[in-house]
Amino acid sequence: MLSLLILNLQPSGRTYADAPGNSIKFNLNVTSPQLPYVTFSHLKGQSPDQHESEMIMLGQDKDNVKRQIPAALQIVSFSDIPVLVNGGEVNLSMVKLKKRTNGRGYAAIFKGPDAFKQSLPYLMDSLYYIPVEKLTIMNTDALKGYFSERGKQVQGLLNKAKIKDPQEKALLLRYESVLRVKLADAFNNAHYEKKDLPEGTLGALLEQENSKGDDLNRICREDIMNTFAQVLMAGKSQPGDSRLTKMEVLLKDGNQLFIKQYIPAEFRVMFRKKGLTPELASFYAKFKQACTDTELLKELDEFYTYQVNLTPGKPAPDFGLRDYHGKTVKISDFKGKMLVIDCWGTWCSGCLYNLPFFEKVAESYKDSTDIVFMSLALEPEDGISWKNYIKEHHMEDGINLHLVDNQNDPTWILLRKAYHLDSYPRYIVIDRQGNFIDAYLDYPQFPAFKEKIDQWYKEKR
Repeated sequence: MLSLLILNLQPSGRTYADAPGNSIKFNLNVTSPQLPYVTFSHLKGQSPDQHESEMIMLGQDKDNVKRQIPAALQIVSFSDIPVLVNGGEVNLSMVKLKKRTNGRGYAAIFKGPDAFKQSLPYLMDSLYYIPVEKLTIMNTDALKGYFSERGKQVQGLLNKAKIKDPQEKALLLRYESVLRVKLADAFNNAHYEKKDLPEGTLGALLEQENSKGDDLNRICREDIMNTFAQVLMAGKSQPGDSRLTKMEVLLKDGNQLFIKQYIPAEFRVMFRKKGLTPELASFYAKFKQACTDTELLKELDEFYTYQVNLTPGKPAPDFGLRDYHGKTVKISDFKGKMLVIDCWGTWCSGCLYNLPFFEKVAESYKDSTDIVFMSLALEPEDGISWKNYIKEHHMEDGINLHLVDNQNDPTWILLRKAYHLDSYPRYIVIDRQGNFIDAYLDYPQFPAFKEKIDQWYKEKR
């Protein structure tokens, strides 16, 4: 059953072109007191490569919301209510349901001469909803049959709405594609524990799907678009492929919105474990070929250059910080000695867990005069928690430096940029000449930490 009430169902036949001066007016009425806010997502201006979201807080005096955006063909969303727009005016009410229907706790009511056309994505959502318990007992053939049946029903909706504009039709059919991908993923997950699907089932279901085309960018529903991207990457690659190989699926399709929205952040995070690896270098070369955003490439080039400068053999930028006793200590003070640095903080549970392991390795070198173990703690300016921890754990005799947590502090800026110190704990090893040996050493809880330090020490690095 479709959770929808529509007034004035006769389609108007009107269409609107993307053009400066035209606008789309929204009148939203929310009658659900349990709904504290709605998220309004739409294109930013008329560019299909930029989305914008606004959290609209609701209350007794804010349940009637009015918004106006430049006209552009798109599917906007109010939370999980999708609306097809191409200009004109949208009159929408969100009503609390007594019982959840098709996975929803509230229904959408569209009013006005374009109500039926505007409601098409919402109706399609309902058509492509299957409870998990039903997905669990379906096989692949049953799901394919379901897709075929729903495809015919969607075509019936488009005919009823008299959709003649090729761009509108392409957008709606692309939205149906997104819903199929989402359902294919839910089907795959429903059978995960049972392990009763042949290998490659998800890939076979996604064979006809891709992230190409401008119409995909006009779907402003971040919840399902994120799922769409992740499922495509998983389904269009081999199970044993690395994350980087999976992301190449999006690069090959060439959709700039997806390339900009889903890859850079994850790419940056991948440096946190081992820094720049040959695999990351190879992927970045492919990314640069696929991405057309010059500003993004400029930003990532700067980030990449910093990572190159953290590779073994590159000079470690000098810096100085006050230690536990108030004395300024520079890393250049230890030139001629191998230097092992633990970057931590009392606020970081992983740091506190690993610190005793670090201290144990340091203790094993207590009689060596040509290797130094140092801790560098990111703490508030008063350093109270840090000083108390050092004292309580009898670490006063060690070299313990205090990095003030202040984004305007020059040393903080240097370590964030040149050392790319944005995750904790972090372990850095510098050789006797002041060059990096490893800027992303394994955690000291693992045997490899001490094994590598022992090896480098024997090699007089």
